Amino acid sequence: MLTDDDTVFYLFRESKGRTLRETWPIDRLMEKVNSGEWELEFTCRYDGYREVLHACCIWQERKPWSMEAQLFIPAQEPEIFLFDMPDER
Repeated sequence: MLTDDDTVFYLFRESKGRTLRETWPIDRLMEKVNSGEWELEFTCRYDGYREVLHACCIWQERKPWSMEAQLFIPAQEPEIFLFDMPDER
């Protein structure tokens, strides 16, 4: 069974000309989004073997107006897709 501890959220902030990566608990992210303080936009999705990475953008009504983020969500079972291959002749 997956728990909130298995999901990882990284927020990228600018500080003194450097980009810092902060690890946030998923419940804190949910609190910010559910309160309306932040809007969460999913910009890309990358499927890995046992996890899904979502590239995200956080929007808010004060500076910094937007921040980049990443959300890693583990997958319980790997998904395997088989494609029909044309007959070799």
